[in-house]
Amino acid sequence: MITTVVFDADDTLVDIAPAVHSAQQVVLAELERMGRLGSLTLDQLRADEVVAFAEREGEPIEQVRRAALGRSLARIGAEAELDRLLALFFAHRFAVTRLYDEVPGLLAELRGGYALGFGTNGNNRVDRLGLAGTFAFTVYAHEAGVPAKPAAGFFEAVVKAAQASPESIVHIGDSYRNDVAGAAAAGLRTVWLNRVGAAHPPGSPPPDAVIRRLGELPQALTQLVR
Repeated sequence: MITTVVFDADDTLVDIAPAVHSAQQVVLAELERMGRLGSLTLDQLRADEVVAFAEREGEPIEQVRRAALGRSLARIGAEAELDRLLALFFAHRFAVTRLYDEVPGLLAELRGGYALGFGTNGNNRVDRLGLAGTFAFTVYAHEAGVPAKPAAGFFEAVVKAAQASPESIVHIGDSYRNDVAGAAAAGLRTVWLNRVGAAHPPGSPPPDAVIRRLGELPQALTQLVR
């Protein structure tokens, strides 16, 4: 019997990309105002972001963002501005971060039948998202010794926080590696939010269900119970 539904945050409940891109543009605008922009472009900021996330996989998001912006500022000799511009980046990113439109209604619907959990590798927090009181529990990577997904320790923390058996918990997220493979290895049920229709990794265990949008989740959960 499914008793608990746990949600990933970024790119699952939270439409994070527009907020990140907007914050990057704010950083560029501030550099231009200072007369320090030089040849730095938005494409370069994004390229440095990709490199930093690859090199620092599993580290706290603040450290990854610091590395990414540090790489970008080194291109124009503006490393001394890192602390101030990183603070500017996060202040704007938090201010403009939004949930996907269907999230409030979906969570309200599911709360009637399941205990809800919130588990993330990132630095979005439920109170900052306007979701305080929505979830029965939260699990944040890099807090209280919890490792980042897909580590087994993350999902062990989920099971402990949920006070439920692994097989009674469904974890939903957009990342096959972090949210499906990681949760399944820990014995949880899984729903892959596959908005782009990506191919299932060959040779990997399939999720219990696949949905293209969050609105399909209630039906998918009902079918898992059968």
